[in-house]
Amino acid sequence: MKKSNLDGWQKVFSFTFVQHYKSKSVIVFLVLVILLAVLSGPLMSMIIGNSSAISDKISDFTECKIEQVYVKNETDMDVELSGLTEGRAYYKSVSFVKTDDDLDTLFEKFKNDEKANVNLILDIKLNDKKDKYNCVFYKTQDSKVSETALSTFTEELTDYFDQQRMKNEDLSDEDIKLINSSCDVEVTEIASLDKNDGGVDPLSMTIVIFYACIVMMIVLISSQQIAASIVIEKSSKVMETLLLSARPLAIVVGKIMATVATMLCNCILLIISVLISGVITSALNMNKMTDSAAQLIQSTSSIDSENVSDLSSSLVNSSGDLNIGRIAAGVVIIIITTIMGYFMYAAIAGITGAACSSVEDLSNGSAFISIMSVLSLYACMAVDIVNNPVFTKITYIFPFTAMFIVPVHFMLGKAGFVYVLIMWAILAALIVFLYRFTARVYQSLVLYSGTRLKLGALIGISKNAGKKV
Repeated sequence: MKKSNLDGWQKVFSFTFVQHYKSKSVIVFLVLVILLAVLSGPLMSMIIGNSSAISDKISDFTECKIEQVYVKNETDMDVELSGLTEGRAYYKSVSFVKTDDDLDTLFEKFKNDEKANVNLILDIKLNDKKDKYNCVFYKTQDSKVSETALSTFTEELTDYFDQQRMKNEDLSDEDIKLINSSCDVEVTEIASLDKNDGGVDPLSMTIVIFYACIVMMIVLISSQQIAASIVIEKSSKVMETLLLSARPLAIVVGKIMATVATMLCNCILLIISVLISGVITSALNMNKMTDSAAQLIQSTSSIDSENVSDLSSSLVNSSGDLNIGRIAAGVVIIIITTIMGYFMYAAIAGITGAACSSVEDLSNGSAFISIMSVLSLYACMAVDIVNNPVFTKITYIFPFTAMFIVPVHFMLGKAGFVYVLIMWAILAALIVFLYRFTARVYQSLVLYSGTRLKLGALIGISKNAGKKV
């Protein structure tokens, strides 16, 4: 590619960028979005009215409001429940008090106790048939303990009670875990035993869909904007003026870079609006939620090692900490791949717009980009459903699907860095080919006026341009 092919792209960039923000519809849309972003937080705060209610809801997930649990044990079994709360920040305020008082006496004490609304009574006894333990909890009518917190506490306490009961029978923790485990039943056909079928990975599919939808949205919006800009300028003869001061390839590059710049500017404006909204909302709420929100963030900053199985082992190490190195590398790969995929689709959009002479033609001409994006998304979803190694490898090397799935699979440890390099090499080769093709056909296309040109006609124009060179 000759360097002179890019001469004048800065002028096209400036012209396209300024023209975008000269449009009244764009300005009105941006103003409405910014106003909505700025006012959404304060309006929600005013509608809710009482921010302390939100704070209470958040605090249910950060600290248990129960202070004392009066334990009345009517059985012969010695039960020590303090182990439930030891070393657990959520239950740091909870203490257990053993009592021999009868229930009526305890109820009377609760009537005169100012803190009764944060206390509970636990009555452990046998049922009438003496063949089952019953754990009965009592609370006051004006209890400050939410139903959610109470449900969680009672379930955990009864589970802990069962564990203590089994330990009294000299059972080890492993024995207790095995006794409490469920029995999974499955039926497998003998013919399927030689197939590599590990089932659907919900985490992988969720992340792939989330990432692919974001990239697809960026691709579709920017591609439509690039193609529409070319068609409009082509029909208004502005393109002929641009060709006097810039090479054909420079026009495409300038428009692509201008589209990137406008999208970044819009995103920055939106982020600033959201930040302003947050500042206003915090000022209105008088920082009532600060402590609870901080506790919620702190409580979610670490991952329970028992739930590591719910995440990919490549994202979380054996101690339950996030694998920062893998995630950081995955983020860099995602950014690079998204940029390369954007330039690939942008080149296709530039050719599509130049091959059309009207906006009506563009609706049919841009169908390829929409269909290919959607089909690629479905193919990536099918990877985790089909779970076939051959099909997976095909999606890794096909550029339109690889840009959606390889970065996520690398982050999750399913694809090695070799596949990332292969994907980048294929994308780079395709991008170079598309821009070379654009440099050959663009000048002829922008001067063409008629029905939409098909792929065969574009190839013919490219061959003729190559012979002239």
